[in-house]
Amino acid sequence: MSTNTSSNANATPSRPQRAKGIVLGLGLSLGLGAMAWAWATADLALGPAVAVPVPPPLPAGPGPEGPFVPVAPELDRVVSLKGAEAAEVPEVGADVGRRAPDFTLPDLDGTPIALSALRGRAVVLNFWASYCPPCRREMSAMAEAARDFPEVLFVGINVGEPPEVAGAFARQVGADYPILRDARGAVAVAYRVANLPATFFLDEEGVIVDRAFRALSADELRESVRKLRRNPQ
Repeated sequence: MSTNTSSNANATPSRPQRAKGIVLGLGLSLGLGAMAWAWATADLALGPAVAVPVPPPLPAGPGPEGPFVPVAPELDRVVSLKGAEAAEVPEVGADVGRRAPDFTLPDLDGTPIALSALRGRAVVLNFWASYCPPCRREMSAMAEAARDFPEVLFVGINVGEPPEVAGAFARQVGADYPILRDARGAVAVAYRVANLPATFFLDEEGVIVDRAFRALSADELRESVRKLRRNPQ
């Protein structure tokens, strides 16, 4: 009699035991689901690590002496690359050694200009705004370098200002090279420009040879421009 009772107890769990098993199973499933969701959302929130942060669109300042985004410590440098590595023409990107992202922006008269249409000439892209004090100091050197190196095409990209404001300041400093309008900062974001001014030096194939995320002195500017020339002096 005792043997049958023991056998039945082992073979068929009682109702409280079954209920306890169901509760434990549900708790384990919910716990695993919560862990998976936390892992997935954390991965989406953090994303892959990048060497240079992707900035938000740059705001337009209130006037000539308005605020500007200070230089990020990790970007306070000029990065250079030349020779065989630049000639390989790797994939498109805003990093040195990559082909510069193409774009089409209107000039001060509203005429659209595409970067790809400038292929075949060395190009200096300078992101600036008149409300940025370092830009105002650098623009005179840009205008002078553009006159001294006519074989290199200088292109100013004004970020977030009306054409009359950008044009007035360009005339004031004697910048007679093309000025394009990046009204919403979309091209600045594509080039990962986190502060103004920022300058990219492109060779004849559109590959980024140098870049600077700060204002350049006249000597630094000329040195970077010379790297774009096939027969530097």
